[in-house]
Amino acid sequence: MEPTNIIYLVTFGCYAVWQYLRARGDKTGQRLEEITKRYEAIEKDLISLQASIRGSLRYNDLARVYDSINRLSEQVNKMDGEFKSQAGMLRAVFNRITEKGMS
Repeated sequence: MEPTNIIYLVTFGCYAVWQYLRARGDKTGQRLEEITKRYEAIEKDLISLQASIRGSLRYNDLARVYDSINRLSEQVNKMDGEFKSQAGMLRAVFNRITEKGMS
């Protein structure tokens, strides 16, 4: 083989390797772009989830609501007892009036 043929083969081989690595680099770049897009989408979803979590009820909030409902229930039961006692008192007054009259 002549030296020019050897130089040509080495040059062509180097060029082929360079083209292969460049094409492989392009594929890697495309993969990185896809991963970056997915990452950005996930990041946006995460930010929106964090915002919705900030506005949601927590355990302490629910505990306060539960306590408020219990206090309201106690007040309603107290008022119910008072109404029943007043109704009984009115019945007694009406019975006394019907038995003895208004005098």
